[in-house]
Amino acid sequence: MIECTNGTLQIDELFYVPTVNGTNNHPDPSIYLAIRDRIVASVFSRLSIPLGNPPPGNPVFISRADAPDEQISNEAALLEATRDVLGPVDRLTLSELSLPQQILKFNTAPVIIGPVGQGLTNLLFTTGKLAVILDRGPFKHAGWGANFRDLAILAGNRALRFHSGTEYQEGKRHYSFPVEHYRSELKRLVQCAACLPA
Repeated sequence: MIECTNGTLQIDELFYVPTVNGTNNHPDPSIYLAIRDRIVASVFSRLSIPLGNPPPGNPVFISRADAPDEQISNEAALLEATRDVLGPVDRLTLSELSLPQQILKFNTAPVIIGPVGQGLTNLLFTTGKLAVILDRGPFKHAGWGANFRDLAILAGNRALRFHSGTEYQEGKRHYSFPVEHYRSELKRLVQCAACLPA
């Protein structure tokens, strides 16, 4: 049993990777990549999917609607804006999916968009994707958003952060993300990405 911030988590087997002091809070990348390779190979084998050749899927938008905090209060509007720019997009509530299902979804999506939260850890199990991390507040160099971006890049993805410029709503640990700002940034990203090699 491991005591967690918002309750207790029971697990059958734990692989603990200690972090070391440094500029990005990550240990030696080879440790992460070894974990990634073994877990992805195991998941794909169990699902009878050829390793390195998952079926193509839609971009995904990770929801935190069921999270105890750090929810985006206007998530539905952001999802609609995402679909306006990218076309079909799957909304993922990760608590409804097993870890193998999450890993498969992340591996079939060409684009992964989501707010800072534990679900972004799944970026470790992908490679060759475009990850957009939605970060609360004004731009800052450090923080969880930067760590998830670095994790995605370490795993072989392209990744960047969009900043809301907003703070927590009064009395809650939730925030809103300006929709038109988000839509504009996403359109600009799509235009830039079209000019860049994958």
